[in-house]
Amino acid sequence: GASPAGGCLFAMGCEYRIFVDGKHTMGLNETKLGIIAPSWFQEVYVATIGYRTAELALLR
Repeated sequence: GASPAGGCLFAMGCEYRIFVDGKHTMGLNETKLGIIAPSWFQEVYVATIGYRTAELALLR
């Protein structure tokens, strides 16, 4: 399944995020269009998954 944009933000606010086997994506589809994620979203991402992982995820 996929969790783009709002779904991603919702998941970042949860205490647990569980993926099952298979191909999954989670992130902002806007970044593929060159739209920069808002600073408040970047802060949530970094706090949840760490700076380097967030940096790589937001660049994909």
